[in-house]
Amino acid sequence: MPAKNISLIDKANESEDCDENCTSMKSIVGSSTVGSRTTIDHGFETTESDSSSGDEDDNELEEEQRFDAVVTGMKFASLAITDEKDGSVANVALLNPWHEETLRIITGSKEEAHKPLSYLLETYMNLELDCVMDEHGLSPDEHVLDTQGYIAHNDECIVLAYRCTTSIFDWLTNITTASSEFEIEDATKGYSGCCSSLGGLAMCGVSKNANQQVHAGFYNNFVATMPKIKEHILPLLFDNNGPARRLYVVGHSLGAGIATLAGSYFLMGSQFDWNKMPHSLFVVTAGSPRSIIGSLRNKIEKKIEFYGSNNVQFLRVVRHKDVVATVPAKSLGFRHVGALVHISRDGIITMDSDLPERETDEKRIKVAAERQVN
Repeated sequence: MPAKNISLIDKANESEDCDENCTSMKSIVGSSTVGSRTTIDHGFETTESDSSSGDEDDNELEEEQRFDAVVTGMKFASLAITDEKDGSVANVALLNPWHEETLRIITGSKEEAHKPLSYLLETYMNLELDCVMDEHGLSPDEHVLDTQGYIAHNDECIVLAYRCTTSIFDWLTNITTASSEFEIEDATKGYSGCCSSLGGLAMCGVSKNANQQVHAGFYNNFVATMPKIKEHILPLLFDNNGPARRLYVVGHSLGAGIATLAGSYFLMGSQFDWNKMPHSLFVVTAGSPRSIIGSLRNKIEKKIEFYGSNNVQFLRVVRHKDVVATVPAKSLGFRHVGALVHISRDGIITMDSDLPERETDEKRIKVAAERQVN
């Protein structure tokens, strides 16, 4: 296979104190900034006779561009851990120092990593912060909300970033498997219907309307952010006089589950035609839980294929045997969407990995939760 050496952070990736989920972020973010050497595996075969062919060169160039998009998306997702408040990064670092370390990699110093989000976006990403998202408490239909993130833009891209939780494994040990109908009308009004998730409480996690089912918790938190999306993103997408932009929808961990549903809204909504619009859609996640029931997943995959890789891509990064990517269980009907970007334990990054989805390992989740607490 053709391979290309890229920079990657080294010893930190092997620390047993850092879970797989956080390390996937550091591995990708560090790949363009600091550290030692590793290999990216493009995932297609080559022989001496065809190694110089135009098709081979085009394939490698496309993979280079897709990998660059993954790196950029992971940087955007990493910045969602902070906001405009003093001490935000310091508070996060008390629970998980690797988030602070990732920001240090992006900015070049620990001092810079603690600057406000607007400063970091402008200084290191050339982005203007449009708003900070902070939805918590109860929605109008009494669903529990707890999601943060930001929206930013410049003339080349728009960013919708969802923050991870700093207590991921505590949450996983009590994960709900309720599902909800995926309804564009919910996104329009900013909250789901009062009974939208009741069908998903069945033992299999699937209601009689299973063709449009998603994880209820991720879904309710996504629709709670729709007022901000309508205010800041939709006008940019439908500005006939504006430049062509790439819309990045990104997230890490639980934020990745929410980002997957937000990306699916932009993909499946009838008002978005990515073959005709001047913009493109890139959904990039790291360590994402499963958030979509299998039958809807099939519709989403077909839509991604219909629009083509130049216009739409869903890319999900998973490092080694990250347990977060194994929940909710496949037996409940939940599936991942998009192309897998796999990072092996020794740092080899494989684009379009054909590794199968793994089953949930309850023992590993319990061990990870205990490690987080202790």
